Amino acid sequence: MKLIKATLILLTVVATSVATAQVDPNYRQYRFNALLLNPAHAGANAYSDVSMLASSQWVGMPGAPRTVTASGNFLPIKNFGIGFTVIADEAGPMKSNMSAVNLAYHLKISETIRFSVGIKGSVGSLNVRLSGLSTTDPNDPDMNNLTSGIAYNAGFGALLHGEKFFIGVSQPRVVSNTFNGDLTYYVETKGGLLAYGGMNLKLSESLMFRPSIMSRFRTNAPSTFDANGIFTINNKVDVGLVYHSNSNFQLNDAAAGAIFGVEFDKRMYLGYSYTYPTNKLNIVTPQCHELVLRLKLKSIGIGNGTSNNTRFFN
Repeated sequence: MKLIKATLILLTVVATSVATAQVDPNYRQYRFNALLLNPAHAGANAYSDVSMLASSQWVGMPGAPRTVTASGNFLPIKNFGIGFTVIADEAGPMKSNMSAVNLAYHLKISETIRFSVGIKGSVGSLNVRLSGLSTTDPNDPDMNNLTSGIAYNAGFGALLHGEKFFIGVSQPRVVSNTFNGDLTYYVETKGGLLAYGGMNLKLSESLMFRPSIMSRFRTNAPSTFDANGIFTINNKVDVGLVYHSNSNFQLNDAAAGAIFGVEFDKRMYLGYSYTYPTNKLNIVTPQCHELVLRLKLKSIGIGNGTSNNTRFFN
């Protein structure tokens, strides 16, 4: 009965959030930084860790998106997690910075299944440097720089996870920021709805297959879809494929690539992904790069029971 109730709650979150969904930075290695997707992941692992991620898309193109993130994930007491995230994102004339505190509670449904809910509070700023754009009229009064100033926001999420699977939904931001000018048509400031899931499939004593998918639902732009298929060898080495597409799933409007990762001494993980755009962007730029580093700080004996495996969510 608890499992049925938890699933119904997840479906309710999806249904009530699609209408307000917008956009956040994209990550190919989203499974390796789950706290950036959903505050319900705070404390979901049986250890504390610190992660850093750097992403550079469309290398060589002016104004190409660049993202740097850092996060800390901790389980201070049983069933209660706390996490911290910092994101610096730049794309074209837009530059944003955000810091957030994530809190999560993990409810035991059975010996192998947990239902987690999380909330987060964030503070940040969004600046649009219109004066740096080339226009036919250099004195255009509508090309003044815009800023949101210091802006506060909140988000929420839910997560259902067991020994071999996880399903999550989240709304990273629920409040629209205002600017010192009317730019709401050009800049969407609400966070998009994320829905994702993954599995751990043991193929042999030394080989595991870990597929996962993620979708971003948006109201004023095409939704996006990401898929990873990762083979983990001896619980240390990752080799896999990644795929990213808009909601039309057209091969000429997508990106494909590979993921490589190595865990050193069960304390440090280094991952890299490379993607190649299959649309006309590959005429200008043939590559996108993403690098992730995770440091596992300490195992916690009061773990939540389903993610004690050091490679569950990551």
